[in-house]
Amino acid sequence: MIDTKTGTVVLDGVQSITPSLTLDVYLVSPLAQGAQSIGVAADWPRFYVGKHQIFGDMCTIILMFYKQQLIGIRLGVLHLSIPDPTPDLDDVAAALALKVRCEAWLAAKLGPPSYFYPWGRIDAVYSPQDISTGIFVAYPTHVHSTAAATPSTSTARESS
Repeated sequence: MIDTKTGTVVLDGVQSITPSLTLDVYLVSPLAQGAQSIGVAADWPRFYVGKHQIFGDMCTIILMFYKQQLIGIRLGVLHLSIPDPTPDLDDVAAALALKVRCEAWLAAKLGPPSYFYPWGRIDAVYSPQDISTGIFVAYPTHVHSTAAATPSTSTARESS
């Protein structure tokens, strides 16, 4: 689930990712075990952490950091995805149709837009540069505290 009051994303109903997660804390957490580094720039590490359930739907999860701070989580809701996971880079129509399905998923899970909160925002996004489409939970760097937060086990309830 995505807790709209705090910005916490809960994977598989138990693993919490909070907006204050730091890179160092993530790297020693159970969530990092088996994750793949997909970052290309030293100050912008990204990690594919695998498939996890959010709101009961299987999603691919990518964590994005800027230096030490978590700046976002990209969700790829698998049952919404384009049938071929590697579409042609010029298949703009399929990517835009996926964005519409992501927007509908957000509305079904969180209610009608807008998805702007004191802690950040949630968007269905589309990038024409690489036909990257999905859901992005963004945390502006000014909301982070200096205290390190650890991924934790939680029984958090949905809030909207």
